Amino acid sequence: MRLSIKLIAAAVILLIAAAPVAAAVQETTVAGTITNVNQAKGTIDIYADKMWNGVTWTGISVQFAADHKITGTAPSSEALAYLSVGDTVQATFTGVSSQAAWVTVSKVDGTDPAGKFLLASFGDPSKIVNSFQNNFKVTFDTAPDCDSCSGSVCTASSAYVKVVQGWNEKNYPSDAQMIPGERHVFKSPEGCLQELSVTFVKGEASAGLCSSASAVGRQPFSVFTIEVVPKGSVQDYVPVIAVPTEATAVPTPVPTQASPGFGFVIAVIGIVAAIGAVRRL
Repeated sequence: MRLSIKLIAAAVILLIAAAPVAAAVQETTVAGTITNVNQAKGTIDIYADKMWNGVTWTGISVQFAADHKITGTAPSSEALAYLSVGDTVQATFTGVSSQAAWVTVSKVDGTDPAGKFLLASFGDPSKIVNSFQNNFKVTFDTAPDCDSCSGSVCTASSAYVKVVQGWNEKNYPSDAQMIPGERHVFKSPEGCLQELSVTFVKGEASAGLCSSASAVGRQPFSVFTIEVVPKGSVQDYVPVIAVPTEATAVPTPVPTQASPGFGFVIAVIGIVAAIGAVRRL
């Protein structure tokens, strides 16, 4: 009996060891105030005083007890241009607090970092905790370009974006299929003064959606720019996709024979005159 248990345990250990292990990326979501935006280095510093535990905002855990400061690379150039020192934000990062990468950074409406509504967000909307002004909520799915994969992720060829607005217990669903670089303005119901501008900057999709790619590894991340804007202030934008054209063969010019020219004619006349003079002698 003991031998059987040992054999089963050994088999389980072997199966676990043989199974592919996904590269889990630790994510932490915090709320606080921006203390520095470094355009040259492409980083944003946030003083965090709250942390999201998956259910509610709580105080910062002991791992940030020293200075509460998190330095991370910005999710996009748009984030560096929009965000400023003193902005109240909610943000998700990977890595350690001294050398992190911001997956998303969202500006909060008001001075409370755990405020209910957001004004703008940069990065991956799936990491956003709170909704936007007018209770806009954003979800999305990405489609992979199966010819552009690396490990567990592929470049996203498009994103299916859906926005709902919960207001007076009603939803106003709106969706759009977007390509990288495209901006779509999601309209709000009559009576609302703002609407939601969503730009799909770039994205990734799971390689598991492509039969020839591996689904093992890190999870995909996408980058969006989302802003609450006054109605009519921003228009939809679809980038023009350059279509490669076949090069037209240009025939090589054939050099033409040069005409004798005036100097040549003068030389011939001189030779003829010389021959005539010799004959007269």
